Amino acid sequence: MHIRRAVGGDVHEICDIWRLGVPNAFGIPAPANDVAVRFYRKRVKQQKDGFGVWVVEVNGVIAGWTSLQPCRANPISRMAEFSVYVSPEHRTNGLGQKLLIYVHAKAKLSRFSHLVAFLRTDNRAILELLTSLGWKRVGVIPAMKTDKSELAYFAYCVR
Repeated sequence: MHIRRAVGGDVHEICDIWRLGVPNAFGIPAPANDVAVRFYRKRVKQQKDGFGVWVVEVNGVIAGWTSLQPCRANPISRMAEFSVYVSPEHRTNGLGQKLLIYVHAKAKLSRFSHLVAFLRTDNRAILELLTSLGWKRVGVIPAMKTDKSELAYFAYCVR
């Protein structure tokens, strides 16, 4: 297993993993591949100041990824929004936990004050993982009319 910063050549694999995870993470169908590729190509290209996308490789194959992105357009905010996605064939083997621990270390080095995440309340695996690593549920975003699941709002104090 090897974790490294994502590069442009990783975008298609990142999108494949993300599009497979969207229904579970958001309860809606994934957007078209070209939409996802444009979005993630821009995110990978604009990595800076502690924000970024990192991939985990297992035997030379991208098996998942994690990211920290700005969550507030405020120049004094030191918070980042966290994401993690693991390919279906690599779930339940601890990669999500390893990526989360990696991001905790990156956040500390980048002097972020908090990490935040938005997760479906019925996504037990990630909810249990975050809780086990010290994240706190700080709120709930009500379900949309098109989806019956609420979003849990989680926060982690980096310092």
